[in-house]
Amino acid sequence: MTHTMRKQTFKGLGRMRAMAAEGNGTFTFDLQEEIEAIFSRNIIEIFFGEELENSPVRIEMNDGSFKDMQICDALRELVRELFFKAEHPLRSYTDKLAKIPLNHQERVTHRNSKTVRDFVLNYVRDRVAGKNKSQVKGNADFLSHLLADDYYGKKENEEHIVDEIIDFFIAAT
Repeated sequence: MTHTMRKQTFKGLGRMRAMAAEGNGTFTFDLQEEIEAIFSRNIIEIFFGEELENSPVRIEMNDGSFKDMQICDALRELVRELFFKAEHPLRSYTDKLAKIPLNHQERVTHRNSKTVRDFVLNYVRDRVAGKNKSQVKGNADFLSHLLADDYYGKKENEEHIVDEIIDFFIAAT
């Protein structure tokens, strides 16, 4: 997996070099954001066995517009939104409000969560059908291990695989 991290780091540096070239040698970037992007792309490749750069997810923005994002960016954005939701003052009084979207932003986050979940589920189904293949040597990615497992490898457990992938992504970020 160090190979994957090295590859993603070099790609991130390449993106920064491209920004510098476009800006005649000067550009501004957020180092924390760049490191998070490298890290989350690494996680996606380790989980799915490929980068998924050519498989965008259409995410709704708070202003009602839509944006195509890579799955790693969509998941990172959802994690931020869910932490923001957890900090809402009304949620500190009772846990009965945990599943109720209290405002427009939370309704958008709820819809986007379903969109991301559907994306992951469809990817898992495509992998089972042979439409997607792991690019990691020896199928050493997380999804391949889950699909080879006696419990998770059964068709009726696809939802559990999606839960595991999303849970591990959230834990890793």
